[in-house]
Amino acid sequence: MRVVIPIRSYSPCIAPEPGTPRGASEQVDERGSEQVTAILRTALASTARAGLLDAVGLSNAYGHYQRHIVPLVEQGLLAMTIPGQPNSRRRRYQTTALGRDVLDRATI
Repeated sequence: MRVVIPIRSYSPCIAPEPGTPRGASEQVDERGSEQVTAILRTALASTARAGLLDAVGLSNAYGHYQRHIVPLVEQGLLAMTIPGQPNSRRRRYQTTALGRDVLDRATI
């Protein structure tokens, strides 16, 4: 006997509007929108990974990093300060211009 339980994956990615770059729209579910906005606001000042996750009430676990921070970096909303050194303890994350645009639209 085999039981298959489908697991719905969660991604805080932002669905793009037609004619805009991938991830530039604020069309997100309510919970994801709050998390993305909190992470982007925290990253306005250069912040470490733990600080970004703490801003949304999550532990500094690798799974939370993969689920919440990496998609924002891939979409161009966050930028790493030391992209050439993936294991650097001095790495920080900053909100990009595209991320600031998303924040501006979220506050309107």
